Amino acid sequence: LQSEVESDREEVRRFAAELAMSNRRLQEAALLDPLTGIPNRRYAMDRIQQEWSAAERSARPLACMLIDVDHFKRVNDTLGHASGDQLICEVARRLRATARAEDIVARLGGDEFVVVVSDVVEIRHILQVVEKMLAAVAAPCRIAGRELFCSCSIGVSVYPNDGRDADSLLKNADTAMYHAKGGGKN
Repeated sequence: LQSEVESDREEVRRFAAELAMSNRRLQEAALLDPLTGIPNRRYAMDRIQQEWSAAERSARPLACMLIDVDHFKRVNDTLGHASGDQLICEVARRLRATARAEDIVARLGGDEFVVVVSDVVEIRHILQVVEKMLAAVAAPCRIAGRELFCSCSIGVSVYPNDGRDADSLLKNADTAMYHAKGGGKN
């Protein structure tokens, strides 16, 4: 009887450990983009709100950048969706590598990304980040046995000048990004 009780306890411990692991995986899946492994729209929206609140308390600027890969549809149409997925993963990797560890880099969906830069000391630093991201995305990459050159359009909004809340910051960055696309892209 004693050995059966010990066996049952061990089984319960294993089950509890498996359940805890499953819960962690579900939480990660709810907050990470399954293709790129970077945070998703849900995570980004929550973090933008948090960063906006912190910026408001500290009276420091907060930059919100909306990034769209130029001519992405052409990659999907000519090389296929698997190649498009590879390109999205490469762009995500490059954006993450360009940003600081404390910056938010997330995929909103399709070929759109958001980067949020907090604790901005001077506005010119934001422009330096934009230039680094443009250069990182523009570097050639090998997809489907071909060397691809791509560019991206970036719209930037800065708290408090371009929005007094997280939603307006994102909306104004989106408007700026479409303005950049309309102005010739890249």
